[in-house]
Amino acid sequence: LFLSTYYSLLLDYENTAKTHVKVLSYLDEFTNLKAFTFRQITHNYIILEDWTNALFYALKAKDLLIETDNYYGLIINRLHFAEVFFNIRNYDEALNILNSLGSFLILHESHLIPLEAKVLHSSLYLLLNKEKELINILNRDKTEVNELKLIRLYIYYLIDKEKFKEYKDSLNELDFNIDQLRVYKIIVALFNEDKSLVNRLLKEVGSCHLNVLKNLIKVIKFKVKDLGY
Repeated sequence: LFLSTYYSLLLDYENTAKTHVKVLSYLDEFTNLKAFTFRQITHNYIILEDWTNALFYALKAKDLLIETDNYYGLIINRLHFAEVFFNIRNYDEALNILNSLGSFLILHESHLIPLEAKVLHSSLYLLLNKEKELINILNRDKTEVNELKLIRLYIYYLIDKEKFKEYKDSLNELDFNIDQLRVYKIIVALFNEDKSLVNRLLKEVGSCHLNVLKNLIKVIKFKVKDLGY
């Protein structure tokens, strides 16, 4: 486990996953630790975009998390399942999984739900063209974080240009980190119909596998194809 942590610090996720797999046989008497390890392996394979292995280890983790009554672990596990189905383009199943967490419409208000889940949930609504429903969810959300502000800005770009301009003026670019600022600039460039800037910025964000906004970026890349970008 120490070696896997070392690889993780080096951002070597392939060797991190392989090292975790090697230690599994030594964890039979430590059910909680084994469940956590399965969860970490799943996470690493998601970063590597190896959806087959990610799904395999998510299933392994699920069984042990249920056995140990690890509620928070099951939330993360559900998120992993949804992430896999999102990336293999089974959007309806991904949304069903998130909704199965118990009325996901109120999860945006729960301190137990990681920000990644909120962004993934929002991204699914955008892919399914449910922008107005998503606005209602965001309006109930008490969390004031930049990621959700950018999602709101993108929704206004899609459905209400006047609100877009008003909301954009309320945001301060200095409040954003580098990744958030890039996404902000992409959305503004879309509004200004600056295709060359949009394409350049989308190339800069790359795969963004460590970015909380990675799924929103994937949605934007998917939707701009219809605009001829």
